[in-house]
Amino acid sequence: MLKKLHRLSKREDIDDVFGKGRFIKGSFVSLKVKKTKFDYARLGVIAGQKISKKATERNRAKRQLREAASPHIKEMKGVDVMLLPTADILGRTFGEIKEEVERLFKKIQ
Repeated sequence: MLKKLHRLSKREDIDDVFGKGRFIKGSFVSLKVKKTKFDYARLGVIAGQKISKKATERNRAKRQLREAASPHIKEMKGVDVMLLPTADILGRTFGEIKEEVERLFKKIQ
C-alpha cells in the first residue's frame, strides 16, 4: 500500500493533472503526468465503468496497478501520475500489468 504522501486524492489535484498533464498511451494502460514543485511523486488510479460494470473487477485492476507502480513512484520526484486502465486489462496477469507499467514509467523518465 502506498503511503498517504504518495497518493493523489484531492479532486483539484486530479483535475489539474487531467487538464495540464502529458498523455502517454500504452496497450491497456495509459497515464497522465504533470510536473510539480514537490520533492516526491504522487499516484492516482481511475477505473470507470467503461472497464467493467462489476466493482470487484475494477477494484482488482486498481489494486494491481497500484502495486505495479508503487516501486517507481517511491523513486520518482516532482511528478503527479494518473493511471488510466482500459477494458483490456481484465484478462491480463499481474506480470503483464507490471511489465506495461514499467514500460510506461520508462517513457516518463
